[in-house]
Amino acid sequence: MVLSGFVAGFINQYFSQYVRNVDPKNVATSLMGGKLSLHNVELKTEALDFLQLPIEVHAGKIGRMMLSLSYTRLSTEPVTVVLKDIYLIARNRTSVAYDLKEACNAVISAKLAKLENWQKKQLSPSPTEKNNRVGKEKMKFQEKLALTILKNLQVTIENIHIRFEDHSNGGKFVPCAGVCMKQLTICTTDADFKKKFDSNHQSKIHYKLLEFKDLGVYFNPKSNRIERSELLGDYFEHISEYKHLVSPFGGYLRARLSSDVKNTSEPKLAISCGFPSLRVSLAKEQYRSCLDMLLSLSRTRSRIDEILKKAKNSVDATEEANSKNQSKSCQERYILIYKKNLNTQGWLSPKTEAEEKELLEMEQGLKYEALISLRLTAMAEVRRQLGPGKDLMLREDSEAEESKNKSMFGWVFGRSNKSKAPHVLESELQRERESLYASIEFNANDNSESELPNLPKNYTHLKVEFRLVEFSLELLSDTWSPLITCLSK
Repeated sequence: MVLSGFVAGFINQYFSQYVRNVDPKNVATSLMGGKLSLHNVELKTEALDFLQLPIEVHAGKIGRMMLSLSYTRLSTEPVTVVLKDIYLIARNRTSVAYDLKEACNAVISAKLAKLENWQKKQLSPSPTEKNNRVGKEKMKFQEKLALTILKNLQVTIENIHIRFEDHSNGGKFVPCAGVCMKQLTICTTDADFKKKFDSNHQSKIHYKLLEFKDLGVYFNPKSNRIERSELLGDYFEHISEYKHLVSPFGGYLRARLSSDVKNTSEPKLAISCGFPSLRVSLAKEQYRSCLDMLLSLSRTRSRIDEILKKAKNSVDATEEANSKNQSKSCQERYILIYKKNLNTQGWLSPKTEAEEKELLEMEQGLKYEALISLRLTAMAEVRRQLGPGKDLMLREDSEAEESKNKSMFGWVFGRSNKSKAPHVLESELQRERESLYASIEFNANDNSESELPNLPKNYTHLKVEFRLVEFSLELLSDTWSPLITCLSK
């Protein structure tokens, strides 16, 4: 359950923001059993809107996602990840949907996101937490756990098709570009790059192999519109019908990773990659259509930039006026409400819904720098109220540190018992810890630390080798007949 909480938290925090209909509770429950399987996961079309690109996601889905891991057998079984049928359709923004008000909201949202990131850094573990016994043990455990998972991680991805359609001309047929790949695998190997489970926890040299099949890039000047992402799977059945800029090809990447900091005679990371053949072709019609597509995207990008610039100037002027007219009582009111954001131990009354709305309105109307100043003042006041022996940066007092570990998920993530983690007996938690420690050969009492040697001036950190057996380039006429062909071996 410790490991399932660790992985479930990662998935819910970083992955769920890009997909729909993924229930965090179901993810955690599935991982407790050692396996997670999701089908027909829909990608959020608005997930990339914050980038303010001249393109937008029209539809996307992942046909199947599987994750298999067992915290009691990490030393004997690999962690496997399988993704199948990843399809995504993107289109250019045929009209910039922003009016000035919407653009202003986008600027304000970016400011609030920046504030949220600032707060996360402020509430990260303090040097005191990092140096105390429990903090060191937790950090060492997380590092060893992550390394153990990554060392024998096996990844398989099948059927990827990402397609972009240009709808700026409004015609029945549209130019489109796409990147496709039939299969990609990543696995652990021996020194000869033959697939093998690495059970030697003392080894400081690890080998990884990445292989891919049928990676291709196409550009069709005239194509039927595709509305549903699942129709993109048709590509793998009719590859010959697509006009490829880069014909489907395969290849490999071999990596040798060294964790031996004292060995300065070999690079820390050595990579060799190679492709049996690479064929590139370009027709006149493709060239002209590609230039038109890039021009359309450039114009859309310019319109977005122009509106966002006006919006930023408008927001800046409003914030400047609000900051000048801000009264001392308004500042004190913000500090009072914000201090309740730092409350996890019940030493302040909880924020009301009206106070939440009031805080948001003040943050929307004030400058970022002014808000940082007010938040720092609030933190300083809370520290004085907490008194000695209590740490605001952890949002919990030092006396609660040991009891925190009685929460199974809290021990991994540093949460207190007031979180919604399941309650377990200390004896049960201790047995699980010992089992997990044994599976990754982790010793909490091992205080040995590696010291970095003085590296020579000519030390090579990264070494990359590239091998291409055959390369061909073709320039085609409007009738798709070869004009120029270059071949190199």
